[in-house]
Amino acid sequence: MSYGEITDEMEEVLAPLVDGKTVYDLGAGDLAHSHVLVRLGAAAVVAVDKAPMPKPRRPEVSRVQGHFGELPVPDRIDVAFLAWPQTYPLPGLLDWLAAADVVVYLGHNFDDSYCGSPQLFFYMTRRALRDEVVGRLNTMLVLGERLEETRPMTDEEASHFSRL
Repeated sequence: MSYGEITDEMEEVLAPLVDGKTVYDLGAGDLAHSHVLVRLGAAAVVAVDKAPMPKPRRPEVSRVQGHFGELPVPDRIDVAFLAWPQTYPLPGLLDWLAAADVVVYLGHNFDDSYCGSPQLFFYMTRRALRDEVVGRLNTMLVLGERLEETRPMTDEEASHFSRL
């Protein structure tokens, strides 16, 4: 089961970000988001997950199975896509995000939903917020260049801490 709904508005933001790029789908699960990213124009999607993944339906999607902390981190990632991350720290994940020019987070920390770790959200506030799309089921944050100082948290990021 894929977590997170990618709305039409989110697709409009994602399409120019991924067009012609190599996108790493971190925590790819059933590859549903990987296939959406290809449909939106990604030249290639590298799906990374600790669990076995199904066979891709598109040749542009390749799979890498393993834990982030045990896999070699690419020198550079065009776009890292992270949907509904675990609520506990994932060793090595921040290293993968640090290699990315752009990080796309899809998640939800309101109502009865909860995703991401405190370390992830602190990391995210050290990157410029390029876009934010609030959907019915989740929020998409697009993060760009690294910042010298932390920026104010979005409601999505801050709501994570209201549950601790």
